[in-house]
Amino acid sequence: MKLRGKAVNSFPTSSFSSVMGMGIVSDAFFQLGITVLSNILVIMDTVLYLALVCFFLFLLSDRLKEIINKKLDHISVLGSFSFVAGTAVLVTRLSESGFFFLDIPALVVCVVSIILLVVLLIFRVDHGIFSRLDKPYLILIPFIALFSTSVLSAQSFLKLDVPRQYLFQISISTWFLALAGTLIFLPYTLFRYRKNFRHPETIDGFYMIYSGIASLLSFSGLTMVELFKLSNIFLLSFLRVIIIMAYGWAVISTAPLFYIYARKLKEGSLKPRHKVSIWGSVFPMGVDSMGSFFVSSYFHLYQLIYLAYAYAFIGLTLILVDIIGIVSLIRNKDLAIENSG
Repeated sequence: MKLRGKAVNSFPTSSFSSVMGMGIVSDAFFQLGITVLSNILVIMDTVLYLALVCFFLFLLSDRLKEIINKKLDHISVLGSFSFVAGTAVLVTRLSESGFFFLDIPALVVCVVSIILLVVLLIFRVDHGIFSRLDKPYLILIPFIALFSTSVLSAQSFLKLDVPRQYLFQISISTWFLALAGTLIFLPYTLFRYRKNFRHPETIDGFYMIYSGIASLLSFSGLTMVELFKLSNIFLLSFLRVIIIMAYGWAVISTAPLFYIYARKLKEGSLKPRHKVSIWGSVFPMGVDSMGSFFVSSYFHLYQLIYLAYAYAFIGLTLILVDIIGIVSLIRNKDLAIENSG
């Protein structure tokens, strides 16, 4: 059976950003001790993840020949890294609730998917990706996937009574690859696509990724500090400087973006309807909350805990807005069918 229709054809691979967003907000509430909200969100996230996996597997089997024979769209391949990040984030949260047996299978899925997607980017995507890319944040999604995989692997390593060395190696290799990529491509995209930032009408929720990836770097960096059990003062100081700078950038960069969104909302150009870009801003809010929580705890900056609560509840609000948008979309379609009948 062939899947047709505009909605199916345009269904983005970055839809797993919804899993990333809901999963990390659930984890943020878990760290803050609001377990009821956290458990509700992780259950919803698990159902959403399974639904999206089933849909894309069906879509993949339906269009396998087409995918094999044609050059792939760079946007679809870059967006597919959200599957890796979504898997790692969700399983990290489930593991915190006692589902430890999911860690290793999820890591296998993440590592294999990363290798496969990198191969596709190199050999199956048309050259000139940077000259045709109008959404610079997409370049950062692979590094979010690497950071998320690193956190899952580190968590698994630290929990085991008899640590498995390969988990340590996966964690540090993916983290340092993500760190290098972020330090190169975050400033590169800001400079290369600076014209995008001069026109607020082009800014959507996904641009919050510039804050989110910095917070992810900071709290995953603290995981690296714990993983290494550092005694080397120079290396420890180096990591602390990176963590503080990344977190500072994350908090500061949200201010102009919040201003742009508030202005667009006031002008009526930002409508609370269901869009993948809304989910794109949920994940950074959850990561900013996690970053605030761990930085607050590690550096004894306890005032930052209020930011952790603020970011978490902003993320929850965006989830509710998107759910309302989905319900509204379904109702409008039902009304259209009734009227046409």
